[in-house]
Amino acid sequence: MEHETKKLHMSLKSKLKNVIRLTRDPENSEYSSCSLVSIKNPYILSIDIGTSSIRAYLFSKSFEIKSSSQTSQTIHCPEPHAFELEPEEF
Repeated sequence: MEHETKKLHMSLKSKLKNVIRLTRDPENSEYSSCSLVSIKNPYILSIDIGTSSIRAYLFSKSFEIKSSSQTSQTIHCPEPHAFELEPEEF
């Protein structure tokens, strides 16, 4: 389990290397890039919305997993071979 966590840590660290922080611009309601503000303990929240579950990971600035959570979600089958997810349930 520890080996898998380290492998995930390294994979995420390389993928998140070029993350651009975005903020809402109150003047025109558009998203624009901004410079990073000084925060004592910054965190990165990663949310994975998959077909059968939703996962969330909270990472430290050094990409250590500080917390994680997973929950299953309901897949609706209105007819044969048709599958739907309800966004309101996310």
